[in-house]
Amino acid sequence: MRIDRFAVRDFRKLAGGVAVGGLEPGITVIVGDNEEGKSTLLKALQSAFFDRHNLTGQGVEQMMPFGAKGVRPWIEVGFQVGGNGYRLEKAFGRNPAASLEGGDGRWEGEVAEDRLRELLGFSRPGRGAASEEHRGLAGLLWVEQGRAFQPLGMNRDSQAVLREAIEGEVGQVLGGERGRRLLDRVEKRAGDYYTRTGREREALTGPRNRAGELEEQCGTLEAELRAYDDKVKRLGQLQEALARYRREGSLTRAKEEAAKAEDEVRRLAEVEGRLRTAEAQMGQAESAAEAAEGARRRRADSAVSAASVASRRNWSGSGANSTSPGTNWPGSRRTQRHGSCFWKLCAKQSGKRRRPSSDRCASACSLICACCSRRRSYG
Repeated sequence: MRIDRFAVRDFRKLAGGVAVGGLEPGITVIVGDNEEGKSTLLKALQSAFFDRHNLTGQGVEQMMPFGAKGVRPWIEVGFQVGGNGYRLEKAFGRNPAASLEGGDGRWEGEVAEDRLRELLGFSRPGRGAASEEHRGLAGLLWVEQGRAFQPLGMNRDSQAVLREAIEGEVGQVLGGERGRRLLDRVEKRAGDYYTRTGREREALTGPRNRAGELEEQCGTLEAELRAYDDKVKRLGQLQEALARYRREGSLTRAKEEAAKAEDEVRRLAEVEGRLRTAEAQMGQAESAAEAAEGARRRRADSAVSAASVASRRNWSGSGANSTSPGTNWPGSRRTQRHGSCFWKLCAKQSGKRRRPSSDRCASACSLICACCSRRRSYG
């Protein structure tokens, strides 16, 4: 079958009417923007060939233009089948009609529908619009938008017709000497891959195993590719963040703060170094002070010892038993004063809280005066 021309009026969005004519043998391309009605033209042709003119219900409602009332969807198609030209005209909805003329006559109504089914070889649907399985072998050539890769819809009649056509073609090919050569060639090629018992040969198992290995490698490579894509995505995010930081000046401020922090760390290290040096010097000073204190105590002890010796010598030379009143007598005020001095010194040197006896007051006074740097002899 070949379509020569067609016209559509009041069908879905084609309310104003569209006519396409002068179609030549070969491929014809109808071009237009989206939603201009290209798919609607294809649907109108399908309805003209496969839908009954007296269709009712939802099927005919889908043909009506949006918002229109009291209209008649109308389609006219000029086509050729078997070298004969035909003209098909159908109207749906109010006052439905169908007519087919050409070839060897003219037909109206249901007779036109029957004659059209004979020409195109499709089956009549029970109720409602015709579906893909009712279009016969001719329906296999109607490929709608978005259905190119969907399974073919065929009823039993269409399958039987297709099977008979294939069997007839195969019978012609396999008949005679040509068919025998073809069968021998097929058996030889089959022997390259299968043994007589039907087991697979290396020529088939080898590539199959290799295909399995390649599938595993593909899985590994796909995983690596996904990981690489994730890294690329992460890199893009980091680059965007870096660009944003540069625009906002955050990176420069961060570098300046990092430099200040490094300066503070260096200054803190210097202070800690000076502190350790001061601690070492303080330890040395304390050691020196302790050594000086020890030396002072040793000198004081030496001075006390020397003063004691000198006092005893002076006392023995001036007369230890002199009783001049008011001078060296142990009970005099001067002696008592020096006795108090001696008592204080004894408290410092030995920690003993006692006064000297009367018979040793004179020598004690001489000794204590020496300790107090009052070198006076009261003997």
